[in-house]
This record gives sequence, C-alpha cells and structure tokens, in this order.
Amino acid sequence: AIHYWLGDLAMREQDVKLARGHYGYAYEIGHRALRQENFPTPLPVDHEANEIWFAAAKQLAWCLKLLEKKDLLGNVVNFVRHCDPQNTLQLEALL
Repeated sequence: AIHYWLGDLAMREQDVKLARGHYGYAYEIGHRALRQENFPTPLPVDHEANEIWFAAAKQLAWCLKLLEKKDLLGNVVNFVRHCDPQNTLQLEALL
C-alpha cells in the first residue's frame, strides 16, 4: 500500500516516471502473490484486501498510457481483465 501512496504523491508532483515506478512495484508485489496462489480468479475488486492492488494497477495503466508504453500497458490491461472478468475497471479504454 505504501508504494501506491508514494505513486499518488509522485503524480501530484507531476512526476509520471516516478509514479509509474511506485505503482508498478505495488502491482508487481500483488502479481507475485497471485502467481504463488496459481492466479485465483475471479478476484473481487471491491474486496478490502484487493482494493489497493486494483487501484495500483489502474494508476499504473494510466502512467503507461501517458508514457506511451503500449506493450506494457497491454500486459497490465490483459492481466487485470483476467483477474476481474466482470471488467469493473474498464481499462481497455486506455489502449
């Protein structure tokens, strides 16, 4: 969660690269935890334990869009969609 909040601070300072790093780290920590559990799905977006990870994924996707990192953005969007088949965040709009 701390990396999510640091990402928010970086975005307030308009440092998209730094924000991407913090959001990306928060995203990766969650991704590793999910991999260890064999990627359980669906992963409820509104479950308290998942909220920060999904928020970090959403902000990471936004940063990747701003930085024009289309391949990485596609990877994040696809994985989030895999975790949330209901497509709650609708990140495809960033592609």
